[in-house]
Amino acid sequence: MLSSPNTTNVFLDDLKLFFETNNIRATQSVSFLGNSDLSHKFDFLISGFKDIPTRLIKTLSVSRNDSVFAKSILTDITQTRLIRDGLTKYYVFINDCSKENTKVHVNPDIITLFNQNDIIPVKYSERNKFVKELAV
Repeated sequence: MLSSPNTTNVFLDDLKLFFETNNIRATQSVSFLGNSDLSHKFDFLISGFKDIPTRLIKTLSVSRNDSVFAKSILTDITQTRLIRDGLTKYYVFINDCSKENTKVHVNPDIITLFNQNDIIPVKYSERNKFVKELAV
């Protein structure tokens, strides 16, 4: 049950429930063409309006290969950012909770990588800090 694809699906379901519970209107599983004409999938999109930016969200589960996946996420966002307008914000929700609901250590280099590239890292355990920002 807790193999990687199943864990990802459970995390996406938890994130979807979090959005619904907090009245955040998110669309699941959207893709955009990047600068290379390749399609880049995002787990959620929160639509923008006028001065409110569109928010594109990817997810990352903490694992032994999390830095490899983080670099892949960075590539997807960088490619998409080159095509999208300036009113798009990018988030990565990081699953830092174990199945026992205890916090899992997140490599600080990953947080730094995202911050240095204007990507907002959101640890799932700290998701409530972002409700107001995402619900707009």
